[in-house]
Amino acid sequence: MAFYEDLHRDYGDIVFYETPTGKNCAIFSADLIEEVLENKVSVLPPAHPVCAFDVIESPIVATSTGKDHRHLTELVVSGLGADRMRVYADVLAGSIDRQLQRLRPGASANLRDEFERLAWYATLAVLFGNGKFPGPDVGRPFLRMIKLKFLVASLPGGAHLLRLPLPFLLRARRVTKKLDAAAYRAIRLADDPTHPGDDMVSHLVRTSEQGLVEWSFGSEREARDFAYSLLFMVYEPVTIALVFGAWYLARHPEARTRLEQEADEVLGERPMRGPDFPKLRYARAVLSELLRIQPPAFTLVPRRALENTVLGGYSIPRGTVVEIGANVLHTRADYWGDQAADFRPERWLSESAESTSGGPHGSFLPFSRGPRACPGADLATMLMVFALTGLARRFRLEPTVEEMPKRNSTDMAFFNGPIPAIVETR
Repeated sequence: MAFYEDLHRDYGDIVFYETPTGKNCAIFSADLIEEVLENKVSVLPPAHPVCAFDVIESPIVATSTGKDHRHLTELVVSGLGADRMRVYADVLAGSIDRQLQRLRPGASANLRDEFERLAWYATLAVLFGNGKFPGPDVGRPFLRMIKLKFLVASLPGGAHLLRLPLPFLLRARRVTKKLDAAAYRAIRLADDPTHPGDDMVSHLVRTSEQGLVEWSFGSEREARDFAYSLLFMVYEPVTIALVFGAWYLARHPEARTRLEQEADEVLGERPMRGPDFPKLRYARAVLSELLRIQPPAFTLVPRRALENTVLGGYSIPRGTVVEIGANVLHTRADYWGDQAADFRPERWLSESAESTSGGPHGSFLPFSRGPRACPGADLATMLMVFALTGLARRFRLEPTVEEMPKRNSTDMAFFNGPIPAIVETR
């Protein structure tokens, strides 16, 4: 993170540098990023190492190209339409309420574990329906495996290293088997016409026969892999945002009070429901500000030039890896003003802010942009807004450490250690 901040400060909006693994170009301006993500998609596709997704073997949105990517994107879009989202909203609201009941007033809680658990089970409830699932201790090794493989694959000789039976690879394969039973059970239920099919896996399996898309999965394994890709792209960003949300709200009591007032006005004493989502305007502003200051990823998925090209007037040689510094973009004073580094949810409440989710000059992209934007963004957003609201109605969390939570600088784990807090009843 600091490396990209230094590059931008010392060299500007587009910086070329070399490492032992090859040529790199870092970009930090909204115009250049738009050019990469929307105008030069075919020339600068995502630079995913082929070996990155070990447990997920079938094509998924993140790594697919061409016809596969188009089919899979259509599948997700059809599964996250307005009618389906109304169903998922009720599922999310119920799951989040159940998870928040675990918090005990006066007790100490580890925010990292509590929010990871909430995000994990809420996402699984949408994907597979309510049922018994293994805990997030299954997801953590899987995510670590993906990120370590990205890191190792970028090193000289990394591809050869990854053919070895490395411990983190073996553990990821072993723990994922615990989740497979629930996944395949949901997939087989989807084939039962008497099953209500409120979960997303049922939609994914049934779309072809319902005439929603012209393409369908060729096997249960393909459906399982696709569902896992959605699970892991949603639950980690949610965990990160909620942990930082508790920390920032505890240090900005005026924002926390306003969030609590909105929760009281919209929900009253009744359980949270799906139709409440569009009314939670301030909670959405809090979330946008959290995603701006602490984006889910410091950099977006890098791109690799398939041919010689030009970017911002500069020559980009074939094979160059183009990196997008989201953390720099989100806090530039020329886009966000003199208080760019401050937590100010109110900046999202003006009419101009509401008219575009892209921030000033298109400088806000927590879920990327263009044809390869994160397809689970709306689902993750709804989950986080409901979680912030459900928490604000019941509790206040007071972190017992002054230092801001720190993510691992290599992004290989959610946070470096536990984040203790005291749970207080409002």
